[in-house]
Amino acid sequence: MEKFTQDLCDIIHQAQLEKDKLCSPYIDTVHLLLAMLKKHEGIKKYFKDNFDLTYEKYFNKTKDILGVGNKNEKYNIYTPLVKRILHTDDVSEYNINTLQVLYNIIDYGEGVAFRILIQECGLKDADINRILSDIEHN
Repeated sequence: MEKFTQDLCDIIHQAQLEKDKLCSPYIDTVHLLLAMLKKHEGIKKYFKDNFDLTYEKYFNKTKDILGVGNKNEKYNIYTPLVKRILHTDDVSEYNINTLQVLYNIIDYGEGVAFRILIQECGLKDADINRILSDIEHN
């Protein structure tokens, strides 16, 4: 994790806690986005102000879709998509930050986090393009 900013390390740690809270067997994009909505003030404010989307709403949508497992895994296993998102070649090896990871989650257009944003939270293509543009210009 030495190639991540401290902010992103905190988000990854929170994603592990979100995985445990849902008793999920692995850390997926949904856990990263939940962590961002809970802990990253800028992302939290952006989604609340622009889409009326809060951590609580997103968590409840996630719980409705995935359910809650019945046991916690003691190991933190990352899905292949999360590994790709976290190990981008677009940046130097020591400064991957939270906004870059959010950009990748949205830009890849796949994964549980993206599906919930589109199918359950009602974001449209124009909303997705706006998020990507706003991150690029941040």
